Amino acid sequence: MVAVPFAPAGNDSRAELRKQIADLTRRFDAQRRSSAEIPDEVATIDRMRKRIAAQRIRLERLEHEVAALLADIGRHEEEIAGREKALALLLGTVVTRLERAHADAWSPVPVLGYRLWAMHEGALHGARTVWREAGFSATCAGDPADVPHSDGRCGRLGCGVYATKELAPLLQMHVTPESHSYVAAVVALSGKVVEHERGYRAQTARVVAAYAVWPDLVMASATPERIAALFRACDRLPSDWCELRFGHPDPLPGLTEYLTTRAEEETAWI
Repeated sequence: MVAVPFAPAGNDSRAELRKQIADLTRRFDAQRRSSAEIPDEVATIDRMRKRIAAQRIRLERLEHEVAALLADIGRHEEEIAGREKALALLLGTVVTRLERAHADAWSPVPVLGYRLWAMHEGALHGARTVWREAGFSATCAGDPADVPHSDGRCGRLGCGVYATKELAPLLQMHVTPESHSYVAAVVALSGKVVEHERGYRAQTARVVAAYAVWPDLVMASATPERIAALFRACDRLPSDWCELRFGHPDPLPGLTEYLTTRAEEETAWI
């Protein structure tokens, strides 16, 4: 009986295994020529050797495919990086052009402010206009171009969507603890925005958070669907959207805390 040598582990085990198989093959060939008995394990060893060889060929093929994929991925990454760089340059050019066209009034990101509306016959009334939607774009009867105007052509009170920088002065001027039937909101101003000492005049405005006060109810929401419903018909909202004002408590602390918090959260995303 011929003993099969043990193949040691380690980095050189594969080469050592090949050496052992070659040595074993030579021994068995000699035994075949001498008609000596050949162990049954020899056939098993031969099959295992062939399977290992076939698997190694397959592994090399896969390694070549992986290398080709990695090279392709590298090319795509380079193309994406180049196009992103070109996009950044193009955006910078557009923003610069807009800033030059509108001086310091153009805002590439939304500016947050505060507004009030009075409720009347199911609609929300601003200082000049009824808002039927939660978004509004300013117009000018004198000149529809470049709204809001900043050269005095509209008179002392120029065109644009008005909003204050701070909530407290707005409430102090127009609201008391006994007031009701009004909506206070955080608005995102965009497009051309003209800054004043205490507020802004903007080309467009969008309500991002609203606090509505009725005689017996309040509603606080930053959900676009609920805000849209509020502006469509403030007297026909589902009751489960609102909270009761038990004993008609002062709504201003809750209103102030809610809108201030929402403005801070919105600012974090700008």
